[in-house]
Amino acid sequence: MLMPADGIDREAIESSNLSSLGYSPERQVLAVEFKNGLILHYSGISPDLAAEFYCAESRGRFYGQRIRGKFPAVTMTGPCGACGVTGVVGTTCADCGGDTHHRVERRPEPPEADHANP
Repeated sequence: MLMPADGIDREAIESSNLSSLGYSPERQVLAVEFKNGLILHYSGISPDLAAEFYCAESRGRFYGQRIRGKFPAVTMTGPCGACGVTGVVGTTCADCGGDTHHRVERRPEPPEADHANP
């Protein structure tokens, strides 16, 4: 098991872009960790959908087609306040030990202007 983010343990998986998955059936929250260290929690994931994801032949394809953009997500990783290294929000930085990792609020970017039709 890997370090939980917000109480959801994750298991390492074989995938080209994903590194681990975890699921809380009580909360219906799916934890997805990417190879770059980003951890997202998706809410409203049914146990059946989570089971399909775990058993999918291509978890990356399943994620792109059935999860990403279809459920609300919360970022569970953020920078250390002292050195900036990314880690699980609320944990002490393993690199410098000087501070905890904090969540960075991101605002959606405005849609691009349609330059073809001014």
